[in-house]
Amino acid sequence: MKKTLQKSSFCSIRQLITITALFMSSMAFSQTVFWLENFNNGCTSLCPVSGYTGVNGPWTMIDSTPALLCSIAVSSNQWYVSCAENGHTPGVCATGCMAADSTSTLATLHIGNVPTSPAAPVFCPTGDCGARYDGGGFCDVGGIPPSTQTDKRAVSPNINCLGRNNITLSFNYITKGDPGNDYGQVEYSDDGGTSWYFLASPNASILCDTVGQWASYSFLLPSSCDNNPGVKIGFRWINNDDGNGTDPSFAVDNVSLSAMGIAGINRYVLPENVFTISPNPFALHTTFTFIEEQKNTVIKIKDILGKEIKTIQFSGKECVIEKGELERGVYFVQVTTEKKREMNKRIMIQ
Repeated sequence: MKKTLQKSSFCSIRQLITITALFMSSMAFSQTVFWLENFNNGCTSLCPVSGYTGVNGPWTMIDSTPALLCSIAVSSNQWYVSCAENGHTPGVCATGCMAADSTSTLATLHIGNVPTSPAAPVFCPTGDCGARYDGGGFCDVGGIPPSTQTDKRAVSPNINCLGRNNITLSFNYITKGDPGNDYGQVEYSDDGGTSWYFLASPNASILCDTVGQWASYSFLLPSSCDNNPGVKIGFRWINNDDGNGTDPSFAVDNVSLSAMGIAGINRYVLPENVFTISPNPFALHTTFTFIEEQKNTVIKIKDILGKEIKTIQFSGKECVIEKGELERGVYFVQVTTEKKREMNKRIMIQ
């Protein structure tokens, strides 16, 4: 039996009834992964990212750390690719190397220690003990070398995004550090690595005793990456050598790029200006504003894998979407009018 909603111009997600029988012949809607990096190189420790070549090509590192501080060479933190920090699915606490299973995803890209840092003899004499780092403080605070100041970016191979639009970057991660002083951030280049631009700094991880709990992160790449053959992704770590900071440093795994794909026949696409979504991204609620009065228009909200989260039927010119129980991340919106005309857009919940 088909369920219908009372017509209203206000569409609170908490009050919506999923409409299971509507549009049984509607088009398939999904997010297709076209680039994936899992960092599985078989290394257990001390494999620098600059020597790593994955299925997509070689990774490199850009080091903007000063060469000398306190009159000697800096013992900066290092980007490694190894299972010393083992990857896991979201919600699982960090571990060292372990066999692959339903939650273990093996090697990761992570910031680790080097054996020449001031505190290395105490907590990591060999270097690369996973996402553990030396926050320093000897040079910065006391003028005693060596410094652990770090500014290093791990850089992906070139990513060809020709024919791809509305691209989403996703990855799993753990991080803590010292917000504003020791932190990881995600950057992108749309000109093959010549220029770099800030994307986001993931939130600090929930701690499982003294280790981080793995989480997922995803966001939209700027439109300058659409249909662009020269895209690169960078993971940057900064440590100011003030002696403060908490493990884990920064580790990432299962980095993917996906683009919205729609399969089907007889699909009539609405023009881009038929409706707007504002604000977007949003934290509490957003408003869909149509240029014409709508009647029995259906709005489907789907996650990045194409799984339907909610289906909304409404009439009017404005539909207010509440965040409700939706988690932070990227969602896709499919709008189908009474005349079976379709439009697809993205929303992002902060």
